[in-house]
Amino acid sequence: MPSKAQVFALLALGAPLLLATHPALAGGSKASTTTDDNVTDETKGDDTKKGADKRDDDTKKDGDKDKPKAGPEAEDPNDPFEDPAKAYRFIGIRYRDAIVPKFMINWFANGGRNVNAPMVGPEFITRQNHLEIAVSVMYADYSMSPFLFQGKNDSSTTWDLVQSQLKVAYAMVDILAEIPLEKKVVGSVEKTGRVALLIGGGVGVGGVFGSLYQSQAYPNSAAAAGNSSDPTQWSACTSQTQSTPALAGSYCNSRSPHIAGAGGNLTTGYSQPNWFNGGSLPVVYPWIALPQLSLRYKPIKQFQIKADGGFSTSGFFFGASASYGL
Repeated sequence: MPSKAQVFALLALGAPLLLATHPALAGGSKASTTTDDNVTDETKGDDTKKGADKRDDDTKKDGDKDKPKAGPEAEDPNDPFEDPAKAYRFIGIRYRDAIVPKFMINWFANGGRNVNAPMVGPEFITRQNHLEIAVSVMYADYSMSPFLFQGKNDSSTTWDLVQSQLKVAYAMVDILAEIPLEKKVVGSVEKTGRVALLIGGGVGVGGVFGSLYQSQAYPNSAAAAGNSSDPTQWSACTSQTQSTPALAGSYCNSRSPHIAGAGGNLTTGYSQPNWFNGGSLPVVYPWIALPQLSLRYKPIKQFQIKADGGFSTSGFFFGASASYGL
C-alpha cells in the first residue's frame, strides 16, 4: 500500500474690525464750542461703547474658558485595521481536506483510488510585524472503502484488496508571511487592513492509530480481471489454497499471509502490523506543507476567517478557519 504522505479647525476666522470715523472741526467760536461739546459727547459715547465692548469681550473669553476642549477622535473598538508593531492573538477552529489523487498513487503502484482525508481541530494564532504563526492540533480520518492495489513489479495475478480505518492525530505549526492587500495611515502609523495574503509553509507530526486490512484478491470474472478500478468485481481470498471459483486458484496462493476472514470479510482477516510489531505500518507520520497559501478576511477587530490551500505529504489540501481575537 502507498504511504499517505499533507487591507482607513475648526478654522476660526473671526477677528471683527471696528472702524470709527469723526466729523471735521468747523470755524467760529460758537461753532467751535458746539463742536467741542459734540466732540466731548462723542468721546464719552465712544468711551462708553468701548467699555461695553470690552465687557462683552471679557464675557466671551470667560464663556470660552467654560467650554470643553475638543479631544482626539475616539478609537473605534471594532476597527479591523492593525498596527504591525503590535501583537494580535486569535483562537478558533479550522478544517482541512487532504486529497491524494489516484494518479499520484500510480507513480508508485497500480490500482488505488482517490484518497480523501478530512481534518478538524483547534488552532491558536499570533501575528506581529507581518509574520503569522499558527499552532494547531488536528484529527485526521484516513478511512477508505476497499480498493485494489498492486506493486509495480508484481505479476498480473498479484492483487490485494485493501481497506483502511486509519486515523492520525496531528500537532502542526504554520509559519506565514503577511502581504497586506489593504492599508491606511493613522498619524505616523501605516496600518494593515481587512484583507491580506499569507504565504509560507507548515510542519508537524502525527500519531497513527487504527487498522489497515489487506487480503489477496481474485476477479469474479475474466472481464473483471482487466478492470482494477472496480473493486466490487473482485473478492478477497479466504485461503492461500483457495481454488473455487476457478479464477481464485491463480490469484490466491502462498505469496503472502494477506487473507480475509470468513466470507471474505476484510475486517476480520489480516491486519497490517505497525512498526512496533515488526510490520510496515508507521506509528508516526510527518506533516510537511510547502507551499501554503492563505487568504485572510477580518471584518472586525475581534473576528477573522481564512481560506487556505497547498501541497503536503498527504497530497493537495484545502481548508478554512474561523478565529476570535483574544
